[in-house]
Amino acid sequence: LAERPDPAHPGLTAGLALTTVLTQALHDARWTVPLWCLTQGATSAAGDGEPRHPAQAAVWGLGRVIGLEHPEFWGGLVDLPTDHDERSAATFCDVLAGGGDEDQWAVRGGTTLVRRLTRALPDGRPARRAWRPRGTVLLTGATGAVGPYIARWLAAAGAEHLVLAGRRGADVPGAAELIAELAESGTRLEYTGCDVTDRTAVAELVARLDAAGTPVRAVVHAAALIQIASLADTSLTEFEDVVHAKVAGAVHLAELLPDLDALVLFSSIAGVWGSGDHGAYAAANAFLDAYAEHLRGRGTPATSIAWGIWNTPNLVESAAMPGGLDMDRVRRQGLPFIDPQLAVAALQRAMDDDETVLAVAEVDWSRFAPVFTSARPRPLLDEIPEVAAQAREETPAAAPVAAQLSEAELVTLVREQVASVLGHSGADAVDPRRAFRDIGFDSLTAVELRNRLNAATGLRLPTTVVFDHPNVHAVARHLRAELTQDTATPVATVVVAAEDEPIALVGMACRFPGGVNSPEELWELLRAGGDVISDFPADRGWDLDGLYDPDPDKPGTSYTRHGGFLAAAGDFDPVFFGISPREALTMDPQQRLLLETAWEAFERAGIDPESQRGERAGVFVGTGHQGYGANAEVPEALQGQMVTGGSVSVTSGRIAYTFGLEGPAVSVDTACSSSLV
Repeated sequence: LAERPDPAHPGLTAGLALTTVLTQALHDARWTVPLWCLTQGATSAAGDGEPRHPAQAAVWGLGRVIGLEHPEFWGGLVDLPTDHDERSAATFCDVLAGGGDEDQWAVRGGTTLVRRLTRALPDGRPARRAWRPRGTVLLTGATGAVGPYIARWLAAAGAEHLVLAGRRGADVPGAAELIAELAESGTRLEYTGCDVTDRTAVAELVARLDAAGTPVRAVVHAAALIQIASLADTSLTEFEDVVHAKVAGAVHLAELLPDLDALVLFSSIAGVWGSGDHGAYAAANAFLDAYAEHLRGRGTPATSIAWGIWNTPNLVESAAMPGGLDMDRVRRQGLPFIDPQLAVAALQRAMDDDETVLAVAEVDWSRFAPVFTSARPRPLLDEIPEVAAQAREETPAAAPVAAQLSEAELVTLVREQVASVLGHSGADAVDPRRAFRDIGFDSLTAVELRNRLNAATGLRLPTTVVFDHPNVHAVARHLRAELTQDTATPVATVVVAAEDEPIALVGMACRFPGGVNSPEELWELLRAGGDVISDFPADRGWDLDGLYDPDPDKPGTSYTRHGGFLAAAGDFDPVFFGISPREALTMDPQQRLLLETAWEAFERAGIDPESQRGERAGVFVGTGHQGYGANAEVPEALQGQMVTGGSVSVTSGRIAYTFGLEGPAVSVDTACSSSLV
């Protein structure tokens, strides 16, 4: 893969940027052509020396996430030796043609090697040394959650001088208290403002410390930027920001401080086995692991530790923020958080053993392994004793053939899988008609559900299945159609148009003033010559006394007390349409009424609305902007919903989304003539 900087995003290599874009294109096109990523010298294998091209290792981190988010088109990763020959080329072709479950390969001459995680516990053996810091230790990312814990560990280990570098300098909560705390143990602590992605800033910091007679003897690089988003929803600019925060700092520190006693890189398990919604972060951390090996081969005592999640107070705060970490979901996946004191003890042991690359995480293998392998077998974990024992104990369930399941049985199957993904006690907790987005699904849980359904049915469903079929009933109906290859409409319409009839009205629904809620009521009104003009309604929260003024020129008033009004215009059952009550409050009443009348029109035509999901049916709405909510004082919690709730363009799209229609959705606003649509 090309290691030159990407022209538009120099914080990424061209190979990494293009692989990301290609992944997004395959997702958008819904192709299932296997994607294989080929690198050269990105990994070390079988003691063949350090990786000579660690920049390419970022693609290995990215590939592990692609395998989780897009197993439908994931092929695998293959690393060739730096000096390859015809044997390597032939072996590489054998890998591509061989099939099987392996997806992480190294080709060395005519031999293939596969990747495995192995236990790294000391097992009672003595440490190789008792590592202690000396002189000045530089800690980057000091303002992060783990910074104070690392500082205390270094002070306890004997560090004389700690420099905590971060973009905010000493402007962080608890800085003064930590300085005073460590001073009592004899450690001088100072905070300094420094962006380690800026090479000039790092060089100036190093020069300042050298001039002060306190040269840096060890570095702990813990700086990071995390963004939680699927690959399909991540722009290259966002991808670059995450990668650059870790990669640039590590390179600058290693190159500007070549004579260190220790360079400790804080990596993540996201780069070890992948983590959905963390593609850029996984790529950056896979680079750090390879870079540590690369530096070791050149004499720098580098150590990269791939951490699980530390259980810090900041973790709870960040989880409460929009888009933050779903702590309950991480636990359900079998990844408990690490107690910081245990993490610090593991860090000391890694330094005592002079490790190069190590992963430290709390893992409940009985939970994690089934989730990790739900979409496809992943031999990466086969050497973990708990996983191997679990595999021996499991026996295949005598489940019925999926193709023979009825739609009702498929509904039960989907509810069970949804309950497992969301951590509910059983399928009864899942309402089959509620929209997935309203019961807690996001892009990552959608992928997990898709993976489980693939494993249960043998199908290869796309990652968008949850969004294309937004509740349990819709997914079950789709599974039935896929399993039986039966695409016929299950419910025929009552009225069939003649072949030569360009337009046929097969269903109609309406709302008019005067309490008219059906075409029949409208006809009776017209036949009887009824009058639909009435007093102002009393159920809309209007100040009826203040609203009326006989002066027609007085602003904000009406010189009449009468008009044509729809009855019960505020009545709406949002849950029936898979809409949250909060969102319903922000919806223009036009959108609510259109959903109700669209459903009625289907029913009056004898068409099951659910049967139209996936049909190439169009929605055409004549509408106009009414300014709903424009002059109201909208609570902050509802402001985000106002964008779609009051948008004319969304009116037709909301109908198409609710009923799963896949034809054109057009809203036409031509003022009064919009009624001609």
